[in-house]
Amino acid sequence: MTINQAVREATAQLAAAGIDSAAVEARLLMRYLLAEPGAAEVAGAGEATEAAASAPRAAVDPGTLFLRADDPAPAEYGAWIARRVAREPLQHIVGSAPFCGMDLFVEPGCFVPRPETELLAEWAARFLAGRPTPRVVDLCCGPGTLGLGVSFLFDAPISLIGIDISRAALQLAEKNAGLVPQAKARFIQADLSANSPAELSAILGAVTANLEPADVVVCNPPYVPESTEISPEVAADPHAAVFSGADGLELMPRVLQWAEALGRRGAGVGIEHDDSNGAQVATMMQERGWTEVTQHRDLAGRPRFVTALLPQ
Repeated sequence: MTINQAVREATAQLAAAGIDSAAVEARLLMRYLLAEPGAAEVAGAGEATEAAASAPRAAVDPGTLFLRADDPAPAEYGAWIARRVAREPLQHIVGSAPFCGMDLFVEPGCFVPRPETELLAEWAARFLAGRPTPRVVDLCCGPGTLGLGVSFLFDAPISLIGIDISRAALQLAEKNAGLVPQAKARFIQADLSANSPAELSAILGAVTANLEPADVVVCNPPYVPESTEISPEVAADPHAAVFSGADGLELMPRVLQWAEALGRRGAGVGIEHDDSNGAQVATMMQERGWTEVTQHRDLAGRPRFVTALLPQ
């Protein structure tokens, strides 16, 4: 079977499985598979294997897929399609996800980067423009997505602190940080959900003891209301990285406290939210005396994140 025939057959299988973007994903999975060592025309299998181990898998360009349409389809393609038909996230299958023009490592058990979050990273990079070696804090950093995206877009030396409760996510963040050499990155395990004032004070004190105040704080926290119906792909993410109480805002007051503790006076703060609770997030910021509170929409026109400045 040729590549073209295999992609057409896979498109029908994915569509039957309820995947709306079946044709796009069938082609994309083939493009990733063609980039595998041995599938691409590279010299030196050892060199290719070493390169694949040190960098995330990146899809070949669409033109390559077109030019190789009549080549035999890779044997592994059928197995990849079967996994996607079972609604395994595409990013888990290929082991990577694009974000802000780079590819990040992705692993099961860690939150998968989403393209809509790129808008928040772009805002933060613009906010930092012209600052020498700015300091960035990424709360609920997961695999380092937002902070490393900001660092990649800033494209100059930058100091990054990532904080998350998940040890597995932080280990993946450390791996991804190696892909962004301009970022001097450090990752800290901490529980942002501490409820008692004493516990919160102790955790914040331990984290902030040796940190300079940040110029910008970004956060993509868990924000989905518990009753929300989600796709099988989202369900593959850790529950604690997706949901946050009945209204999706259970963690938000702690996020705001952490931002105030870690940001300098006048620092920029950007926080992603569910499209159902952005107004509440903006109100919570205003009630704390934050200024220039602004709601931002994603490319589909839905409320996606709020930005503000900490008090001077």
